[in-house]
Amino acid sequence: MLQYIEKATRIIVKLQNDNKVVIPSRMFPLESKPYRVINAENTENVIDKEVIRIFDSIEYEIGHCFSNSKKLTQALLNAGYQAKQYVGWVFTYDYEYPIHHSFVMLDSHILDISIEFLSKDMEEMRLEEQESPDKARELIIQWHNKKKLMKNHEKCNFGKCDNMYVYVGAEGTAEQGIERNRILRQEYPEHPSFADVKNGITKTQQMMMQFNIK
Repeated sequence: MLQYIEKATRIIVKLQNDNKVVIPSRMFPLESKPYRVINAENTENVIDKEVIRIFDSIEYEIGHCFSNSKKLTQALLNAGYQAKQYVGWVFTYDYEYPIHHSFVMLDSHILDISIEFLSKDMEEMRLEEQESPDKARELIIQWHNKKKLMKNHEKCNFGKCDNMYVYVGAEGTAEQGIERNRILRQEYPEHPSFADVKNGITKTQQMMMQFNIK
C-alpha cells in the first residue's frame, strides 16, 4: 500500500526505492489549491445511468489525457453535472514515480477515461513474468485490443477508484496541464516521471499508434 503523509499544503509520498515525492513542489507541481488525494477508500461507484451513458460516449485518444478529460468534463457540464477537471499525478501499483495526468471528478466519483488497465487486468496479464519490457508492452497492446469492444465504464477507472491507483491532483484545465507538461520536460530533461515519455507519449503508446490501435 502506498505510504504518504498529508500536510496542510502538501503531501509527502514514500516510494518503493526509499525516494520521496512532495506534491506540490517545483518538480511535482499542481495548478491550484487545495490538493486532493483520490483512492479506493474515498470514492464511490456510479449508479446514475446518464453519467454512465455520457462516459461511454467519449472517444478515448491515446496519449491525450488532458484533452480526453476536457471533452468528458464539457459533456458532463452540458448535461447539468458539476464535473471538474483535475490535473496532477497518479501513482500506480509499483510505487515508482508518478505520472503527470489529468482526470475528472464528479462529487465522490473518479472518471478517468484515459486509464483502462485495472488491477484485475494486471493480475491476469502477469507482466512480471515477461522476459523483457518490450514483451510486456506487446502483451499490454494485445490486452488493449481484447478490451476494445467493452464499454468505457467497464474497462476504465470509473466511479470507485481502482485499488491499483492513487491520485494527487487539483482543479486545472487541459491547457494548463499541457503547458505544465511542456515546461517540466524542458526544465528537467531527466525528470523521473518522464523517463519513458517522448513527445508526451510513452513507448507503449507509441507502439499502439504504430499499429494503428485506438
